Amino acid sequence: MLYTKKSEKTLASSVYSGMKNVLKKRTTVPAEGYRYQNLHVLRENPYKGVLLEYGYMSTPSELKKINTNSYRAYVANGVVNGLMNYFD
Repeated sequence: MLYTKKSEKTLASSVYSGMKNVLKKRTTVPAEGYRYQNLHVLRENPYKGVLLEYGYMSTPSELKKINTNSYRAYVANGVVNGLMNYFD
């Protein structure tokens, strides 16, 4: 989970909280937390945003999971949970 603006750090933290349990249960990719990175796509966006990864396409077993609707739905639920935490 990456953020660029200081104002996005709380958003990143909340979404990561919602995602970490999802990733722990459904993937072998280690949950790396959230961190600052100066990314053009976030820096030039006038709104708050974060960039997240939920698996690596370079790992065949992860790619297989990413390509399933059930895994995508599980990840989406994690993002929704994180956003609900942020807006509460």
